Amino acid sequence: MGCETGNCPSCRIDVGAMPTPYNVGKFAGSDYIQTYHLFIVYHDLNKTILYRGGPARGGMYADLVLRGLAQQYESPTKEYGDIDWPFDNLVTNRMEGVTENYDYEEWKTNGSQPRHMVTIAQGPDYCGLDEEFTSQARRIGLLGRTYNAIDIDRTDNSNATVYTILQEMGLPLTKPDVHAPGWGTNLHLETTLPEEVLNGINDRIEPVRREIDWFNGLSPLDQVRVLQRAFGGP
Repeated sequence: MGCETGNCPSCRIDVGAMPTPYNVGKFAGSDYIQTYHLFIVYHDLNKTILYRGGPARGGMYADLVLRGLAQQYESPTKEYGDIDWPFDNLVTNRMEGVTENYDYEEWKTNGSQPRHMVTIAQGPDYCGLDEEFTSQARRIGLLGRTYNAIDIDRTDNSNATVYTILQEMGLPLTKPDVHAPGWGTNLHLETTLPEEVLNGINDRIEPVRREIDWFNGLSPLDQVRVLQRAFGGP
């Protein structure tokens, strides 16, 4: 039975947000600003698929990839040549199903902060999009961008990944109402936030800039220690 009988297939695209452990305000003693990590959950006709971005080093998907439960897309080259950045390149992942999925499980079980998930599109027109989602995730991974979680002017991270995928596919640019640095950045275009996005977060920019200034004032070794402590890296 098809749409002519009123029994149309329905697919759904959600954007989820989970609180990150990273908050330089905890270390700098400045205003507390909880940051969030965004990811896409796509409910196709017969499967649920999650797409996301994150750091190559210290990422939580390495084990899932090794076990064949997830795919990872990454560039063999680095944006800045041989410079060894703390978290290496921005990589992207695709995973069918949410069982054992790190992002979804953390979202579901998290008890310290509110969980957020919004539906941005739903209906028969949104079925069969896995190939396009995967293509967009692969394009981003192959860019070889250096993962950067916090810089106001250049935030190449998971949230920029979600924004880029949605914008490139012509989907609604909607996310949960949370602080998600990187949202508004298309990784294929300019690496600065568009003016309208900056205007929307003016009330948060100064505290974030203070945190960044504090972080930039640390020695390189102390910066690595702070990032490792925040993200649980090696």
